Amino acid sequence: TGDITDDGRREQYEMAKKLLDNEIPGDYHVFLCPGNHDFGWNGVMAKSENIERYQKYLSPDVNFPVLKSIDNCHFIGIDSMEDERDGLDRFGAEGEIGERQLCVLNYQIETIKKNSPGDKIIVYLHHHPFYYNFFLRLKDADELKEVIREKIDVLLFGHKHVEKRFNQKRSDKEQTY
Repeated sequence: TGDITDDGRREQYEMAKKLLDNEIPGDYHVFLCPGNHDFGWNGVMAKSENIERYQKYLSPDVNFPVLKSIDNCHFIGIDSMEDERDGLDRFGAEGEIGERQLCVLNYQIETIKKNSPGDKIIVYLHHHPFYYNFFLRLKDADELKEVIREKIDVLLFGHKHVEKRFNQKRSDKEQTY
């Protein structure tokens, strides 16, 4: 879910491509979406050449939302940096999906629900939609939550750079999952 590179330099993209090509078996599907560091220096200054590098080295998909289906699972990727590319918005590592993507996302979800009601819908994006730190937030998180509320099965996201472990007690031992 993004931040595959540190600041979008060519050599970082080359290394990421090499790692993905060499470490991911050919029978796996890898779906990517960009993070703020993939598009710009220090995660705050998106540059068009970095977007071009993302497309060249990592994924031809740069027109989001991207819908990929495997069997009865539908994966919808969102670019949470799309509406953050205007110089006036560069106050931090914030994200903004934008009205266009939200409308398309809503249409995609509704179409899947209508045509394949039993199928699973997985939405993935970079920015954390439940973290409200001013410099790291997803500006239109409330709008996203309204679009997906009670309509999707899984929401995947990153950005906060914090590992979480879920513990469940079994017998007398605690195991980490």
